[in-house]
Amino acid sequence: MREDREEPALGDSGEAAAAGQARSGASADGVAAGRASGDDASGDGASGGGGAGGEGAPPNPFAAVRARTLIPWMLLVYPGLVLLAFLTGHLVRADMEGQAFQFLGDYVPLSVAMITWALWAARRNGVGIRRLIGRLPAGYSWLPALGILPVAMVFSLGSAIIIEYLVSLFAPGHIEWLMNIKMIPDADSGLLYVAAWCLAIVVVAPTVEETLFRSMLINRWGTKWSLSTAVIASSLFFGVIHLTFWVGPAMLGLVLAVMYIRSRTLIVPIVVHAANNLIAVSLGFSGGDAAEALDQAAEGLFADPLVGGTMMAVSLPILIWYLRRNWPTRDAAVPYMEAGAESPSS
Repeated sequence: MREDREEPALGDSGEAAAAGQARSGASADGVAAGRASGDDASGDGASGGGGAGGEGAPPNPFAAVRARTLIPWMLLVYPGLVLLAFLTGHLVRADMEGQAFQFLGDYVPLSVAMITWALWAARRNGVGIRRLIGRLPAGYSWLPALGILPVAMVFSLGSAIIIEYLVSLFAPGHIEWLMNIKMIPDADSGLLYVAAWCLAIVVVAPTVEETLFRSMLINRWGTKWSLSTAVIASSLFFGVIHLTFWVGPAMLGLVLAVMYIRSRTLIVPIVVHAANNLIAVSLGFSGGDAAEALDQAAEGLFADPLVGGTMMAVSLPILIWYLRRNWPTRDAAVPYMEAGAESPSS
């Protein structure tokens, strides 16, 4: 009888133990499932190309940016702004054929269209403007960035000589048309216009173009594909908008792109881009005998492709060395996700 009474007790404890083991196993399975789920979520967050993955990392807003919206934006906004500029010109009876109006009616609408898209895309997708600009790293050395600029300018001029020579063989009228385009304001254009023109070329253009090409497009395409692809694609795009002489700007775009990625701030490429434009403007405004000598030298240079080829041959190896030394690694995060972190000074 005692054994009969104890067996149920032993059975109950055995069942209780088995139930406990089952609950323990279920709990362990739940923990394992939770860890697996967490790992999957972490993996998804880290796998968003170019994002700074890892546990607790903030989401990359450039995963939601759609760069293709830039095309319809420019097709709609830019012509509308040009039309508005011409209507305004008629209302105020401005000189529609004047150099000042031609510049204001074309370049200003283009810049406004580009920067408004960048601001719209950033605001719509939660991109922080301060973080987008970034901070200059402590102790940043400007020597490598400013030192490579003259080399890039030599390459750009050499490529322009080669392109002009090749185009002149098949379409001499196109080159003549390009040469007749007057970019530098006349001496009698007025101080206000000259100041506005210089401000637009030296300050506005670098700021707008670097914000669009180096910041928005590199961060977006770097998130979607890879930083290497983003650098090449954005630089080619930057070159193409400069039309005939696209090779030099495309190379400059590569240099500015690696500067941005390396420093993680737009300040560096904006300053270098501004320095490039300032040098070009200064040469254009050099007066008197210097300007005449420069024009004659340019005519002689542009007639000799050997000079252009030599300039490219001398500068290209240096540019390749610079790009290889500063090229982003495969696992590098996009600059936006690395903004604020310490970076190398070159």
